[in-house]
Amino acid sequence: MPLVGERDACGVGFLADTKGRNNHDIIARALHALSCMEHRGGCGGDRVSGDGAGVMTAVPWGLFEADGSLGGKPADSMGVAMAFLPQQPEAAQQAQHLLETQAALKGFEVVGWREADLLEHAKENPDCPVGETYFASLSSRTIVYKGMVQSAVLGRFYGDLTDERYTTNFAIYHRRFSTNTVPKWPLAQPMRCLAHNGEINTLIGNVNWQRALDVQRGRRDPLCSDTKSDSANLDSVFENAIRGTGKQPVLALSALVPEAYRDQPAYDDHPEVTAMLDYYAGLQEPWDGPALLTFCDGTQLGAQLDRNGLRPARFLETKDGLVAFMSETGVVEVDDADVVRKGRLGPGNCITINLATGEFKTNLEVKKGLAAEAPYSEWMAAKAKKVPYRDEFAVECEAEVPPGLVQQMTAFGGRTADLTFVPPLLAVGAVHHHLIRAGLRMRASILVETAQAWSTHHIACLVGYGASAVHPYMLWSAVRFLYESDKSAKMREQGKLNDISLRASLVNTRKALEAGALEAGVLKILSKIGISLLSSYHGAQIFEAIGIGEQLVETAFRGTPSRVGGLTPPELAEERLLNYGFVKFYAKKEHHENTPPMSKMLHKALDSYEAGDWDKGRDQYKLFNDAAIMRRFATGGMSLGALSREAHETLAMGVNRAGARSNSGEGGEDEARWTAVSDSDDHGNSPSWPHLKGLQDGDIASSKIKQVASGRFGVTPAYLMSAEQIEIKIAQGAKPGEGGQLPGAKVNAYIASIRACKEGVMLISPPPHHDIYSIEDLAQLIYDLHQINPQAKVSVKLVGQISGADGGTGASPLTSIKHAGGPWELGLAESHQALLLNNLRDRVVLRVDGGLKTGYDVVMGALLGADEFGFGTIAMIAVGCVVARICHTNNCPVGVTTQKEALRRKFVGVPHDMLGFFVLAHLGYASFDEIIGRADLLRQRERPLHKTANLDLGYVGQMPDVRHDRAWQPEVPDPWAQTDTLDDELLAREDIKRAIEAHEHVTVHSPITNTDRTATARVTGEIAKAHGNRGWRGSIHFVFEGCAGQSFGFACLDGLDLEVCGDANDYVGKSMHGGRIRIHPIGGEIGFEPSESVIVGNTCLYGATGGRFFAAGRAGERFCVRNSNAEATGGWGYFLEEGEGYSLAPRINRDVQMQRAHLEATGSQKAKAILDDWEAALPKFWHVFPSSEAKAPELGSPLSAVPALACVPWALKEMKRETITQ
Repeated sequence: MPLVGERDACGVGFLADTKGRNNHDIIARALHALSCMEHRGGCGGDRVSGDGAGVMTAVPWGLFEADGSLGGKPADSMGVAMAFLPQQPEAAQQAQHLLETQAALKGFEVVGWREADLLEHAKENPDCPVGETYFASLSSRTIVYKGMVQSAVLGRFYGDLTDERYTTNFAIYHRRFSTNTVPKWPLAQPMRCLAHNGEINTLIGNVNWQRALDVQRGRRDPLCSDTKSDSANLDSVFENAIRGTGKQPVLALSALVPEAYRDQPAYDDHPEVTAMLDYYAGLQEPWDGPALLTFCDGTQLGAQLDRNGLRPARFLETKDGLVAFMSETGVVEVDDADVVRKGRLGPGNCITINLATGEFKTNLEVKKGLAAEAPYSEWMAAKAKKVPYRDEFAVECEAEVPPGLVQQMTAFGGRTADLTFVPPLLAVGAVHHHLIRAGLRMRASILVETAQAWSTHHIACLVGYGASAVHPYMLWSAVRFLYESDKSAKMREQGKLNDISLRASLVNTRKALEAGALEAGVLKILSKIGISLLSSYHGAQIFEAIGIGEQLVETAFRGTPSRVGGLTPPELAEERLLNYGFVKFYAKKEHHENTPPMSKMLHKALDSYEAGDWDKGRDQYKLFNDAAIMRRFATGGMSLGALSREAHETLAMGVNRAGARSNSGEGGEDEARWTAVSDSDDHGNSPSWPHLKGLQDGDIASSKIKQVASGRFGVTPAYLMSAEQIEIKIAQGAKPGEGGQLPGAKVNAYIASIRACKEGVMLISPPPHHDIYSIEDLAQLIYDLHQINPQAKVSVKLVGQISGADGGTGASPLTSIKHAGGPWELGLAESHQALLLNNLRDRVVLRVDGGLKTGYDVVMGALLGADEFGFGTIAMIAVGCVVARICHTNNCPVGVTTQKEALRRKFVGVPHDMLGFFVLAHLGYASFDEIIGRADLLRQRERPLHKTANLDLGYVGQMPDVRHDRAWQPEVPDPWAQTDTLDDELLAREDIKRAIEAHEHVTVHSPITNTDRTATARVTGEIAKAHGNRGWRGSIHFVFEGCAGQSFGFACLDGLDLEVCGDANDYVGKSMHGGRIRIHPIGGEIGFEPSESVIVGNTCLYGATGGRFFAAGRAGERFCVRNSNAEATGGWGYFLEEGEGYSLAPRINRDVQMQRAHLEATGSQKAKAILDDWEAALPKFWHVFPSSEAKAPELGSPLSAVPALACVPWALKEMKRETITQ
């Protein structure tokens, strides 16, 4: 698999004895903690093997001495290599001989070989792949035991680990979940120095820069390789930094994965730390992406988070010197009476332990210590120079450049009969990779001056392939041309244009570019793919080439995937692009598939449809059951709000009438739609649905597919329970990575009531789900949804792969319409093949969408492996869309995508239109079961077009032959096969059953552990199924003792009182809709101060729409993100509402009550102290609000100017507002 695909995500942690005691308890606890994080790893199709599990410890010299492996030699003169050797005896002997020879050349004596104590059946497994020699570790201090096994198996697989003689003073443990890659033994973790949870999004660029450095330094053994994962490559570079250059591990990691240190308040009084990080920023491009990294070189043990803090990282310290660091709290069993501190890593933060002295340091202590080791401030001051202007700058540069290094360069434009321009991207990429191969890339910068960079995509590509700066000079020439034109001069004279100078016009243009055009657009592109710094994006090549041949790729874009080949250099020279019709359809210009003439033709066909008209000629086919075919069709996820109510409900009714599935989109759904029409008349009208036409009794507007997107709008327990299928929308097919945005003008009272928001406020779904930053996070959300609704299937919309880039409407940004995503044919074929090869295809249903229009598209998708098919834009056209491409303006002329009453009345679609379209879509085709995956029926077209002459569609021929073996086809069994959960035990209790059925009241006590994930969600689902969101009048008070797993209290609703005596992991109260959740320490003696300790993890109350949450301690990152209506307290600050000229007393009273409720719920001593001195505490409260709320009546008189985020201090006597831009 190409380098871009080798990623992984995982669960990780370590234990250490800060008193330096070696004992077996450390490794035993590490193995137990590892088994408690099995859900964070991947399992093989055989349900036995895993993506990888392992541990790193100190070398157990006592064990090796006891079994005679040391040959009587002293341990302090020894080292140990943990080697994976080829399985064939002859190859293994040859590898041993080569290793012994190399050791002798380096002056080492090989004392002997010791075969690891493995399970017999593992050694004899015939399916184990034949591998090359690999060193899992080679050190005198540390040793790594790892393999492609599940967590609980590791201790049994390696018998050493359970031997009482195996002692150590630390242990790093890791469970791997591979992403888009085939698991391999060497890719299991820990690596030789690192254990990594997360992904490196800039991997290709990092590898290319390291290759350039290796060539420059004359290395013959490159540190990075295309065959390694992101973690393995990072480990190689990190290992070289600490063992090759002698850096402290934490210093090396701070340079490779730097924190966001500029303008960091924590360093305001420590400029030496900023100077140190500035120094290394100039030497090392960041390895960027969500990452939790634990590390050890045998002397220093530690962990560090990436700059955004996207991975969970908790730690605790006990009285007897145990430090436990972990992805999830609760995996190490410790009595709270023995704990002196419970903490977490914040963004970019680190902790370290000196294994020799036992000194435990937190982030600021570490960074201050590192900064004191060298005069970084002096070095930076000595190198800093004030940049002069123009002529002075040129003179100074000329004086600084040594003779012989200057070559004259001539810029020219235009074409001649024999010569044309080289595309700037090709030129930049070619120079970039040539300099890498020549070992000169680190000594040069590439500056590009071009007229062809006129969009953010162009700038992003140039920077992504190595350009250090881009001068799009045509923009300035255009401004100058327009300014000097006669028309502009006349308009200035007439006062129609501001009479400003040309220089002022150019300055204004530059400011516009910086504020919202090119620079802001490039930053937005970076944010889509999880990159924070332009220096990380520089040369990162986060692209896929489509239609570019191997010769061009190897010359200018080496490392970029190009799966179908394509253009050669001569063909590229013949390319011409006419920009007319680039976005909107124009007659006789660039071809578009969705056009107004096409929509008119389809409307005419649907209007003339009569039963039997489209059935002519079908008798010659062996027809399968129509209903079975229809079940394979679905509409795309178009939300209520983006579409008008009329269009959304008509689509759903028509699709349901046809026997297919409609998709709600991300905007929620009115509960009234879950009841079928029962009062229609002969004219198709219904008093219950007065805004719709063409209705029949039995029509139902409930979408069978309910969507869960990043904004979590309208996600309630009843909404989830009404679904036959729940779709996790990773992004929109039309704009991958963009998220969603509904203009405030479209958010009327009805839309606001469905989405649980305020009328007129713009609604934004962020590009990422705040609970999905890695593959195990996605697995957790799937688990959450299965828990609340076990009967529903869960699907994931894989945008840019199986959900292709050709779908979508006019609401998408231009760069996304033209450049984001890829063809569904490639992603579908690759996914189908990968699932077959890993024996997983029978467990997965593949649904393809992205511009599907005809029966031909459906059959093509089926032959490439699709089981189901989604129709989005074409379905809108079927009910009236005319492809005006103004969806985002709220001015749709036919009432499809507008919320304006006058325009909505122009909507003429009826459910019958959708029924007719779906009949057309499967016209003439029979049993899909017989053709799914039959790529052997496809042949590449032969067309005399130079652009397609060199396309290589060989990926189709590489797909497995499934003509005779059809056992892999999904049988759609029970959607969730699992072991019993805590909720199963709770729901088996008679008192809980009665409470749900008869609205009774009950209190239940139960232990809880971190493996009890999404606890109480199943109970919530049963209540919502029976009584809806608000109909239950009973109550259940759950009292749990221990550590709650992820997503505790998911979708909690009114009547549930969830109490945890202990602590909890990430996502507490996710999608909470009502009820109460309270988390507090276990009663009795505890050794830590609760208000200073972390009690819940990241992303709590994500998407909450109601309820109350109380926590006696600190929370993690992204607390209350996308919270619509839930109330939460905990820690020191509380969000209040007050302003000048507004009555303060009611608000003060209400929040005193909330403080008292917090005290009652948690016993918090912090809350008691605040209440005891309320007058003194009151001025410390702040009201934080977005600019959209600046004129809200709750603020009193509106603020005239409010930045993106404002903070208003709430003082009892002096009510002054102050805004702080952030």
